[in-house]
Amino acid sequence: MNQYERKNVDRIINEIKEMEKSKSMSVTKKAFYMYLNLGDIYQYKVSFDRFNHKNSYKNIYKKIEIYQEGTSEDGEAICKDMNKTYTEALQMLGIEARLSFMNPENPITHVDSCFKDEEGNWYFANLTSDVMRIKTGMKIRNFGVSQEQLYNKLYNEKPEENKEFYLYRMNEENDGKPFVGISQEQLKQWADEFGYTYRGLYTNDILEILADEMSDEKFITGFFGTNKKDELAQKKLEFVMNKLGIINVHKRRKIGDVEALEYYEKIASKIFSPEERKYFNKYKGFVEENGLIKARNIIVIKKTQENVYYLYHSESQIFEKIEKEELLKEPIKYYVPQNKLQDFSMEINHLEKRLNEKEIDIG
Repeated sequence: MNQYERKNVDRIINEIKEMEKSKSMSVTKKAFYMYLNLGDIYQYKVSFDRFNHKNSYKNIYKKIEIYQEGTSEDGEAICKDMNKTYTEALQMLGIEARLSFMNPENPITHVDSCFKDEEGNWYFANLTSDVMRIKTGMKIRNFGVSQEQLYNKLYNEKPEENKEFYLYRMNEENDGKPFVGISQEQLKQWADEFGYTYRGLYTNDILEILADEMSDEKFITGFFGTNKKDELAQKKLEFVMNKLGIINVHKRRKIGDVEALEYYEKIASKIFSPEERKYFNKYKGFVEENGLIKARNIIVIKKTQENVYYLYHSESQIFEKIEKEELLKEPIKYYVPQNKLQDFSMEINHLEKRLNEKEIDIG
């Protein structure tokens, strides 16, 4: 735990102590309060995803280096940093807690948290996967996950090899006990009490309301002044960028690029119909500025006459419209090593051909 993390942990612990002066809190409730408030100080490191460790030994070593360097001064971190600080914070509260490494032999393995309540029950937590949700007021999905839910998460149709015995090993380390789940109803009650929700509503609820309006064809065509599908897709996207205002601040801190882009994905899945998604394609890119990695994702909308391009900027955290010629001048790289956008004009032309043939679905 570095100075930045310790300062915030001390603050959160003091807040819990103040609340307990009027009413005692259970272990799980204190753990949830710590979870929400720690999630608010973090953002995921863009640079960690920059290096695909499957591509070369150079990238493996770079990824190990980032994995080991810890949390930055502005709260950029990865799973190990976040869950380690969370575990140590719980221990400072007198709660039995520990880390669980998915594959102890892998130098860049994923790390989760576990903690134990007054009655000896064990609970699972993965702060990393909830940072975006915490920063945007959505429902929490990775705190107090039940044994059955966790099993379904780990043992999907194509399980990774290092997940095969992960749940079994965690249970063995937790006094041989399975994980106990905490209901969404209980979490919502605590979230409302902590002032986490907006007037008792999660952001998920607000997105559902928005989705209902966006699916009302008569309302939408009147609102945007067109019934053309490609025009509606573009106008809906611009509406989200200009009016929804995620982003800039949800609570105390600015949301990170990884979380902002993940949130846009959540919004898109709600307000765009499957038919409208056929007009989209996305590219995941980045730029290097003064030794820092910044996200520069691209959205392409297939139009009847010509395609429209939008480029994500870290500074505004908005996808801004850009002409194709200007886009090709941008110093953007892709997450494929050595593949620069300036050398990517043939690929963009190929993309446009596929879009014109409606072969691409944003999914």
